[in-house]
Amino acid sequence: MSAASLIMQWNACGITSHASELKNYLFKCNKLPDVICVQETFLKPNKIFKLDKYDIIRKDRVEQAKGGLITFVRTGISYRVIDSPVNVECVIIETSFRKSKTIIINVYNPPDKEIDVSAYRELFSFKNCVITGDFNAKSALWKHADTNQRGRIIEQLIDEFQFTVLNTGEPTYQCHRGGMSSLDLSMVSKEIAAKCSWAVINDSLGSDHLPAITAINEEAVDNEGAPPRWIAKARQ
Repeated sequence: MSAASLIMQWNACGITSHASELKNYLFKCNKLPDVICVQETFLKPNKIFKLDKYDIIRKDRVEQAKGGLITFVRTGISYRVIDSPVNVECVIIETSFRKSKTIIINVYNPPDKEIDVSAYRELFSFKNCVITGDFNAKSALWKHADTNQRGRIIEQLIDEFQFTVLNTGEPTYQCHRGGMSSLDLSMVSKEIAAKCSWAVINDSLGSDHLPAITAINEEAVDNEGAPPRWIAKARQ
């Protein structure tokens, strides 16, 4: 059985503040994630940030506070950056794993911003695609207690483009008023849905969000050992 390609997602709530926790987690990994999608980096262009064994694609917020994205790609894996829609805070890359090319889209949609439907349609139009990040979207589809407008829009896009939500219902966000919820999503296109799985990492790495791992069951460019296996839960 070939090893899976691993995509980690994490809302860092300030990556500089929690860099040591991230590096310690990666140091202990049996297999490094091939791609790490980080939201809310809080970085500005004059701030240098490096991560050993990874190439970095950044999108900083220049004129506003907070926000910001980094997509880390494990050094040695081939990739290219694809232009993003103007009205979405995202990083889009095409990675070249051994058997196929995969589009990976790292998204942050802040809680005070509604989703631009036409821009998001561009994201969902990709094939062999993983869309992951913090959408601040609520829906019963990913086991949220209620549904908001962002959630309804994502539901419609999932139906329109035949994507699958990998979330199992396990919460990823520690609410400031108590309790937990699911704001961090991983959605995959129909071409790869059957061979994907998803799991939450039970360590926030200092953030108020738990990271999660999407596994695509094919061999990556380098094989550093077989990862654990999870059962993917597709949309009912």
